[in-house]
Amino acid sequence: MRKSKWATLIVITIIASLAIASYPVTACFGHTTSCEGESVYQGDGGATDYWYADLYPLDHYLDPGASTEWIINTRGGGGCSNYEHATITDNTAPPGWTTTIEMGTINSGSFHYIDDGSPVNQGDNIEGREFYVGNPWNFDIVYRITAPSDASGGENANMICTVYVVGYLPENQHDYVYVHCEAIINSVQPPVVVLNYPNGGETLTGTEAVTWDASSPSGNPLSFDIYLSSDGGISFPDTLVTGLGDAIRSWGWDTTAYPDDIDYKIKIVVSDGEQYGHDISENDFALDNYGPDPPSNLMIHFGLTTYGEATAKAPDDDTDSDLERLQKDDGRGYVVQKGKTLSMETFNTATQTDPIDSAILYVEYWVENTGYSGTNSVMWKLETDVTYSSTGITPINTELMPVIKTFDLFANGVDTIDEIANLDIMFMNDDGGSAQNVTFDFIWVEIIGSPNDIGLTWSPSTSPDLKHYHIDRSPDDVTYTHMKCTSLLYWNDVGKAVDLNNYFYKVYSFDNGGKEGLPTYTVGKFVSSLDAGWNMVSTPLVQQQGGLIDNALHSIDGSYDSVQSYHAGFSRPWTHWDHSKPSYFNSLTDIDHLSGYYINMQTSENFITIGKLPANEPIPLKSGWNLIGYPSFSTQLMDDALSSISGELNTVYGFDPATQSEVEFLASDSMMPGKAYWIHVGNDCELIL
Repeated sequence: MRKSKWATLIVITIIASLAIASYPVTACFGHTTSCEGESVYQGDGGATDYWYADLYPLDHYLDPGASTEWIINTRGGGGCSNYEHATITDNTAPPGWTTTIEMGTINSGSFHYIDDGSPVNQGDNIEGREFYVGNPWNFDIVYRITAPSDASGGENANMICTVYVVGYLPENQHDYVYVHCEAIINSVQPPVVVLNYPNGGETLTGTEAVTWDASSPSGNPLSFDIYLSSDGGISFPDTLVTGLGDAIRSWGWDTTAYPDDIDYKIKIVVSDGEQYGHDISENDFALDNYGPDPPSNLMIHFGLTTYGEATAKAPDDDTDSDLERLQKDDGRGYVVQKGKTLSMETFNTATQTDPIDSAILYVEYWVENTGYSGTNSVMWKLETDVTYSSTGITPINTELMPVIKTFDLFANGVDTIDEIANLDIMFMNDDGGSAQNVTFDFIWVEIIGSPNDIGLTWSPSTSPDLKHYHIDRSPDDVTYTHMKCTSLLYWNDVGKAVDLNNYFYKVYSFDNGGKEGLPTYTVGKFVSSLDAGWNMVSTPLVQQQGGLIDNALHSIDGSYDSVQSYHAGFSRPWTHWDHSKPSYFNSLTDIDHLSGYYINMQTSENFITIGKLPANEPIPLKSGWNLIGYPSFSTQLMDDALSSISGELNTVYGFDPATQSEVEFLASDSMMPGKAYWIHVGNDCELIL
């Protein structure tokens, strides 16, 4: 489709008696005066300043009888002048040409005609009329030139629009802006191109034919260049092809070289060697060659996991925003302006009969600028309560990008589904600084229930054409079986937290075209047996809950009384945790997948650990003895497992729970997941399993 009439404008700007950066200021203003404590150049009596910001369009041809416009932005007023008058006029138009001068957008200031006192409105004819200008002020002038209907090639109009402002102070000087505009009608029209495909609304895959029609009024041969926009036509940074010849009206585009998205447009530019034309896709089109991006932040939990989202606003909410803007996967944000109150009640939750083990409030928000100095935190209460309590989630002036904060509701007594459903959340933007807004992207509650179940949660895929998610499970991280298709952001594997099998999970995204994307990283559950007494063990999975001992050893809670570990290279390499000692005497607080641990069990138990499968990361070793874990699910002979340090390896010891002693390993012995080992090396090195 043709987007506009052909037009050309050559704009030559002559600024006289005007303070702008490219001219010496003293050439316009003779002396300085003081305004609000600052020294400023005086023109019409103080800190007033006049300039134009933009003149457009610049590169169009004007047809006979057609019009084109310049937009002139004029600003002024620094707080010193009491009032000012403005008059705008232009020179006499050549025969057949007409000009009009209208008031454009009024950005600031007050405007009234002096002759009759009526307000000056956008669109009013202001040529030659004097009007009062408020102080400070900022307004646009629309200067329009219309060509004669019988004009022929080569005719042109040279217009001068004069803007002058009078400041009524003792000097009573005038400031002028002269804008010299030249409009030309050419005898030969530029070439025309009309893009046919893709013109908007299509979904492209593989190699597609971009097609167009074109004509050359000059008779000169044409050439074509094609450009791509991925932001809906705001910019066209990608050059697809240039220099296509005159006879070509179709070009094969391999769309697989670009990511899937929905905001693409094509621009095709035609040239006849002297002039140019172009056309752009009327609407956005999509590319769909690949499966969608996987969801992120895949987490594995002991216990049924559900989400609660706010379903009703409280009567005292005054933010004037729709509740749907608060949903967890909605990126639009929920703006709480200065002096406004965000207030909601009632969270929807899945039906659940098992006990709740955890209820965490999640809040994502960001502040407007560094001037923010609000003091109110996100508040909560049950509907039966009278007053709100603070969560400690308080926006601060460094949080200019979205941040996620959490609050443990369960630890504060919210331990039933009914209480969560009757939860009230409130935030009062009592900002004492210059910022106006705090924007909440989402507020929701994560609920973890039955410890008999494995729960998976994840953050949504960012792909624009996402349809749903697939969850696959494997007993060995080799052969996977499809378990569930869902559009939710969680899934529970009922009963799988307490059986004695290993499980591994991946989540895939599917798009509306049925394409499967790459999977998430793998999370899993691993089971090993511990005997009464001392055991030398490791956790082959990366702990996702921070690695705290209480979390990592959750499945044997109450069955162990002490844990020890050795970290080579430290002045005090041994660290300890003992159930009978006060917390400040325990130097061991965290469990990681690279280290080995001694655990003293009161009774024999199955040790069940969950987490993320580790990457093939090296284990750093210090010269001498090292107590390491075995972060692998592949059982290997010792020589094979330790081949990467064969030149440094001296001795390896394992542990025999039956004799409660360390046992030297031989080359024929196997290293196994869940075990720990003493390794002696001659020099510092890294082990890669």
